[in-house]
Order: sequence, then structure tokens, then C-alpha cells
Amino acid sequence: MKEDATGEELHSSKVAALRRRVVELEAAEAERQRAAVATQQRAQELETLFTIASILALPGNFGVQCRGVLEELARVVQAHRVILRMPDEEQRGLRVVSAAGAGMDTVPPIPIIPYGQSIGSLAFEQGETIVANDYPSYPGAALRLVAYEVKSAAALPIKSGARTLAVITLTS
Repeated sequence: MKEDATGEELHSSKVAALRRRVVELEAAEAERQRAAVATQQRAQELETLFTIASILALPGNFGVQCRGVLEELARVVQAHRVILRMPDEEQRGLRVVSAAGAGMDTVPPIPIIPYGQSIGSLAFEQGETIVANDYPSYPGAALRLVAYEVKSAAALPIKSGARTLAVITLTS
């Protein structure tokens, strides 16, 4: 009887050791997958930076280069529309510098957005990124964009030091 108990104990300890090893291997595989995703994301970031640098190095005017950069940005983040706006103090708002994406001919961006009147102008004024994952329920949602079936929006200020120079608005 004593031998049977020892055999069972040995079997139980081997099973326990195997279970620990399975847990270790699963954790190692999960870490490997996280590292692979991070590597893929970094490669995408570098490719995007290279593409943008290539666009900016091409001959052409600023507007053409901006449109190329916005098209690349739209492709990478899978946005339907991307708009770059800069301040126009004379008009007291943000004017469109360049835009890219779907529906620009049928529903062009409003040329001047008064300060405080959009997610983009708020991001510009606050100097902070604003994200509305459920744009129709966002408190400052523009009815025009809701009618255009915008589901989400993000506004990213472009800064130099503490000064906000422009804002990029992305919608999908």
C-alpha cells in the first residue's frame, strides 16, 4: 500500500510540474505575441514616417505636400476624412489648409470654423487631443457631420513647444 501512495504522489507531482510548465509556456507565447504586435506597429510607424518624409521632400507647393501627408495619415489610421486647419485671425477661426478623404467634392469641409464651434477648434484652443469615439453623442457634435454619418472623430493639435500652430481633424 505504501508503494501505491508513493506512486500516486510521484504521479501528482509530475502532473503539477507539467501544469506549471504549460502555464510558463503559455505566458511566454503571450509575451512573444505582444512583442510581435509591437514590432509590427513600430514597423508601420517607421514606414509612415518614411512615406511622409518622402512626400515632403518632393518638389511642389505646400498645399500639394499637405494633401499627400493627409492622404497617408487617412490610409494608416483608416479615417474617411482628414482636414488640416490653421488659425485665421482675420476671420476669427480656423481655415482649411488641406483636406483628404472621401466625399470632399460632395460634402466639402467648411472653409472657416469659428473658434469654439467644433471638436477641432476646441482641440486647437485647449492644445490637447480630443477623441469622440461615439461622435453623434458627443456634446459638441456638428449636425452636418452627424448627417454625413460620422461615427467617430479625433482632433490633434499640431504644436511647436507650448504653442499650437494648427489642428488635424480625422473622422470615420
